[in-house]
Amino acid sequence: MAPESRPVSLWLALPEAAGYPHLEGEVEVDVAVIGGGIAGLTAALALKRRGLTVAVVEGARIATGVTGNTPAR
Repeated sequence: MAPESRPVSLWLALPEAAGYPHLEGEVEVDVAVIGGGIAGLTAALALKRRGLTVAVVEGARIATGVTGNTPAR
């Protein structure tokens, strides 16, 4: 399939989310999840539902790395 005819994943087709501030200073949490892809966000949600404090640290836009480039078939 030619690159110009590749389907765009749901994650990349969504409008740009509201910006979040860069982390400044220290934050104390029970768990820091590194990576805001589907696995990281699912882990963070599960931990939060169990009563833990969680921070998700992502270097770019949430769900745009491997997660964003898969059609999730």
